[in-house]
Amino acid sequence: MLVTGLRAGTTRSSRWSAREASGWGCSCWTRLRLVPPYRGVLWGAERLVLADGGVVFDREEMRVHSAVERPSYAVLRDGVFMRFELGEGRAVGEAAVRLVRAAGVAPEPVTGVMGRASVPEDKWFDTVAAEYVVSLPDDLPGGTLLRIHWAGDVGRAYVGGVLVADQFFSGRVWDIGLDRVPVGELRVRILPGVEGDVYVAEGSRSSAVIERVELVTIRRWRVR
Repeated sequence: MLVTGLRAGTTRSSRWSAREASGWGCSCWTRLRLVPPYRGVLWGAERLVLADGGVVFDREEMRVHSAVERPSYAVLRDGVFMRFELGEGRAVGEAAVRLVRAAGVAPEPVTGVMGRASVPEDKWFDTVAAEYVVSLPDDLPGGTLLRIHWAGDVGRAYVGGVLVADQFFSGRVWDIGLDRVPVGELRVRILPGVEGDVYVAEGSRSSAVIERVELVTIRRWRVR
């Protein structure tokens, strides 16, 4: 069954029922993406929930995890989606990044068992990797992520010379949970790779660059 012409809000758009509920599914399309429904027990009965982020059901409690500025969720109750919008969170400020050392020539890849590429040796991060310093604002709220838009082969983050996070490049952003990073100057080293030895959907592994950084706050709510 296809329902069109839906609009945001709590006004009833449609109602449906069935003698047999097993096998039913529900998906909501927007112009940009498919919003998957979540199903769990809330308010004494099984509900369908659409949300701007992740949803976790824990007994009679529902937790919403979202990174958007004004999160919302909708609960299917009595055949109608009831939509709730949550207030704005506290501003987290801005992060800045600056290059302190450009990358050198990418090291030759080393293969291990069955010809699989091995992790580059530590010495290459000290000599060849591009190095950046990331400046963060003080008094960040809990749940703040540092989102790094980057390209390269492998990235490592250090505080006081201690490795606190690392990531292999796959064409996606790199998120670092700042709750588990100690206070201090954050340095990120990006090692360039050899183009073509490992497939990535987007971006270039032969470069070693941070395009920009941003702060994202994951906010959590409990609904009972």
